[in-house]
Amino acid sequence: MNRFLGIDSCFRICVSQKIVLSIFGYDVQVVSGVKSSNKDPIDGHAWIVYDSKPILEENENIDNYVESFVI
Repeated sequence: MNRFLGIDSCFRICVSQKIVLSIFGYDVQVVSGVKSSNKDPIDGHAWIVYDSKPILEENENIDNYVESFVI
């Protein structure tokens, strides 16, 4: 749905998913993390966590991100 609407920001996608999932009674968190690499001095990313488990897309890797804040 987000791609159809042209929403590219992972943070905006996660916040909208949190709102929808909360309406259906799921207690999810939006986690924001940062990492550094040779390509980018700093890179940010956001993902959804439910029941202490991240909900990720098929090829999404969050291993190198350091948790910054949780909503």
